[in-house]
Amino acid sequence: MGQNSGKAIIEYANEKIASDAVSTFNDKAVDNLICSARPYLTKGAQSDRKDSSLLKRRVYLMNIPYDTHMKELEVLCKEFAKVDKIVIPRDPNGLARGYAFVYL
Repeated sequence: MGQNSGKAIIEYANEKIASDAVSTFNDKAVDNLICSARPYLTKGAQSDRKDSSLLKRRVYLMNIPYDTHMKELEVLCKEFAKVDKIVIPRDPNGLARGYAFVYL
């Protein structure tokens, strides 16, 4: 485990274990702080966010309340289409930034 600009970097034995850890801890509260877990990419590596098929299915929601939970957004959005993923960006203190991305 290492530190990179105030963030912990944890290396796992294989990609499946790392993927499971990201899905388990991302946007979960631990000791009243919201975890933000995502793969660490080396320079030049490509993440899912850069996959054009994901970007085509992304909806940007603005001016959402800071205390909005992913389940609330999912209920709202699934009336229109199947929801694959919801991302609520958070500041370093774990507070929501007032917008979200919904992948349909």
